Amino acid sequence: KVWMDSDLFEEWVMSVDADMKRQNRHVLMFLDDAPCHPKINEKLSNVKLQTFPPNTACLQPLDQGIVRHAKANYRKELIRHVLCRIDGAASAADVSQCVDVLQAVTWISKAWMATDPGVITRCFRRAGFPTTTGGDTDDIAAADDAAASAATVDEELATLVLRLDPNASVDEFLDIDSALDTHEHLDAAD
Repeated sequence: KVWMDSDLFEEWVMSVDADMKRQNRHVLMFLDDAPCHPKINEKLSNVKLQTFPPNTACLQPLDQGIVRHAKANYRKELIRHVLCRIDGAASAADVSQCVDVLQAVTWISKAWMATDPGVITRCFRRAGFPTTTGGDTDDIAAADDAAASAATVDEELATLVLRLDPNASVDEFLDIDSALDTHEHLDAAD
């Protein structure tokens, strides 16, 4: 099992802080209440960490659609890969073994780069963050563009999902791993 832990997270945040200091920038980083997010603001000069209260997914922009959009883009890559190899495979195990870590990381990068900035803006606005763009007209246009982008991703993914499993829905496919644990509390023995 691979888990984010406090030491790894602190090392990463300290690195971001050093980069921001070199660039003479100050940033505010919002975090959920995961136990791996240590209270280290006093060690930071150019990054300020702000934790959301517990059980407040409605305030977290990532939970307002950013993760779903990026995940949909990733899963499109995965399904395309599987569909290209499924006919020539002797078993499902053969198909599942044809994905390596490098491919997965490449797909994650590609999926993030394909995530429409308008989707991100819309999700932050939905979570209650104010926008600093050129006004209501620009905000409405950006929201419309983001909605169209998300709909296109969903349509493409729906077509691929139907080819893979005619009985599955896009939502089922995207939410298949939503109940997986992403962190755990470790005791001193661990």
